[in-house]
Amino acid sequence: MKIPETHIVKKGETLAKIAYRYHLWVKDLEEINQLQGKKIRPGQIIYLQRIREAHEGKGEGKSEQAEKKKEEDAEGSKVRVKGSGFLVDERDRELLVRVAKSFLGLRYRRGGTSINGMDCSFFVQKIFKTFGIDLPRTTREQFQVGYKIAQEALRMGDLVFFKRGQAYRPTHVGIYIGNDQFIHTSLSKGRVEVSSLGSRYFSTRFIGARRIEEAEKQPEAEGAALN
Repeated sequence: MKIPETHIVKKGETLAKIAYRYHLWVKDLEEINQLQGKKIRPGQIIYLQRIREAHEGKGEGKSEQAEKKKEEDAEGSKVRVKGSGFLVDERDRELLVRVAKSFLGLRYRRGGTSINGMDCSFFVQKIFKTFGIDLPRTTREQFQVGYKIAQEALRMGDLVFFKRGQAYRPTHVGIYIGNDQFIHTSLSKGRVEVSSLGSRYFSTRFIGARRIEEAEKQPEAEGAALN
């Protein structure tokens, strides 16, 4: 049976019925769709296919392993980004957070690239573009720029990344705004939302953080970096 990418919930359907129909696990559907519980509503879009990520890694061949090693090497390096508007001081970071919060409530749309609907990586890209910083388009690419930072050393404006299941690649990104919170396009809420890194869902899926700035301008930050 070929599993489609999505399923639109019909009246009377439950998450268990949908999982049974496609030979999937309820737990995986909850994880894929960032659901808080099993409650769903008619017309809601349920994503089905990202469930495969956890299983693909078990049978990966040499080419997949080589790609993984390449990404891990890049993830640990310091990569400059294009543009001229780096976050030099705390005032710049506070302003970036205020700009990001002005998007609260805007609609989430998978693959979206407009104010009528945007995905997580485009939201991040758009906020940083406002400050003259050109970030890559996708979450995986954004995970490879800037430099790695420890969670306890996070500052406003740092990027935080999350994965699903056993995947080693990031599938979601947000902007840290202080007080253990980050702003992102929430799949479960369908809009730009503020969430807590300490929540059970995100704390177990946190995969790393990146600081987007010219490291040479902030040598004191070196101690916080994980090289």
